[in-house]
Amino acid sequence: MQINTLDIRRVAQTRTASQPRHPLLPPPILAFTQRWLTLAEGRTPPWSSFDMTNVGDTLPYLTILKCRGEKSFDVEFVGSAITALAGEDLTGSKVSPVKPVLGDIDWYSRARPTVDLADIQVATGTINPPYTSPIDYVSADFPFTTESGSAVSHVVCVTVAKLN
Repeated sequence: MQINTLDIRRVAQTRTASQPRHPLLPPPILAFTQRWLTLAEGRTPPWSSFDMTNVGDTLPYLTILKCRGEKSFDVEFVGSAITALAGEDLTGSKVSPVKPVLGDIDWYSRARPTVDLADIQVATGTINPPYTSPIDYVSADFPFTTESGSAVSHVVCVTVAKLN
């Protein structure tokens, strides 16, 4: 996995209906970024502002991780595209430094910087699911805070396979 320094906020804000594509960011990531920015209002949005019914076509690409202190996350939701990519449904699993990888994706290494920085993290990586060739992916992970804004309570991960 490689963390990218791409200014995803700026890219999402400059994309319009006439220019929806970006060479590095797939449409589901741009769409969720635009939604997150609307909720953020200049800060990290609270988890209570997230509504799964408002994410549209992005839903299959989402994975929702609930923070469990400094050391672990609960996988609360996994979209159908991620289940297909990973080759299994990861819902209900736990991620920690001891068990960071599920479905050949290192969720802990993705989510931890998002929590620590309380900011969007963009990365690329490759997974090697059983019985198939390696698959490259692009991801963006979005923090959501507690109602008071004192800590990140959830990370919404958007993961899209790169199809060549």
